[in-house]
Amino acid sequence: MIFRSILFAVVALLLYAAYVAYGNSSPKAQHTWQENIIRTQEYIYSDSLLKCDVVLGTSLTDKVNKDSLPKGVYMLTYPGFSVWDGLEVVKKAHGKPKYLFIEQNAILKPASPNFEDYIFNELNYYSKKHIPILQDAYQPVGQIADWVDWHSQPRVRFFSNYIFNPVLRVFQGDTIKTIDASEHYEQMRKLRNAVDTAIVRETFTRLKKEVDALQSKGTIVYFFGTPVHKEVYFNDQSKAIRAAFKQYMPAGQYHYLPDVNIAEYVTIRDQIHLNSESAKDYTRVLARQIAEARQNKY
Repeated sequence: MIFRSILFAVVALLLYAAYVAYGNSSPKAQHTWQENIIRTQEYIYSDSLLKCDVVLGTSLTDKVNKDSLPKGVYMLTYPGFSVWDGLEVVKKAHGKPKYLFIEQNAILKPASPNFEDYIFNELNYYSKKHIPILQDAYQPVGQIADWVDWHSQPRVRFFSNYIFNPVLRVFQGDTIKTIDASEHYEQMRKLRNAVDTAIVRETFTRLKKEVDALQSKGTIVYFFGTPVHKEVYFNDQSKAIRAAFKQYMPAGQYHYLPDVNIAEYVTIRDQIHLNSESAKDYTRVLARQIAEARQNKY
């Protein structure tokens, strides 16, 4: 009985490995954390991607359509995480981008130590590098869930979209109004106007050191800011960040993509993330600016 169980497990593993290896599966994420992990593992385990130019950003830059950027550009943009997470990934994976584009907006947000530990602890890193089916992109739960969703009968989707979800929203209340009027957003507004000069000094001292080290090895670093609502753009923290960039890394000595006109863009209720139409517009602008930066026009 034990032998049969072991044999069944081995056969199942081999069949699943074949399923993954021969292109019948595609990366599937169940949540944001896993999506960030998958994006990172795709980068660190690919020799060709490690040579690509890289965009580092948060959920703000993640609104950009990566498929519309110039060829040879990879996005390490992390909803819920920090630019510093992406920078550590490039360093520890020994990435060699010729151009590195760094989002300015949330530069004060620290890295997530749990993320870095998960990616680069030796057991995790090497096992998933040499046995691809262990990578988060190919976890059986995600693959099965996607298969079930794809092959669901139309009546199941109808029930979910037009019966179950509407009923659930009734019990949840008016989600949009609840979020819009919540204490969370008021607290966020207060935090955006809080400036800790010690953190600003520490962050930009470290950033200058990291950028100087990268550029000494041949990587050209560009900074850029994503468009946000004017209330956010002119708050105390945003102004302190822009002032610190000018102080620690002045234009002329360091590279910047041209500023965009924030009045031309519309954000969602949180005032920092672009709506879908503005995200499309900004994608076109950023793609053009990246292409021109790679031609040394800035």
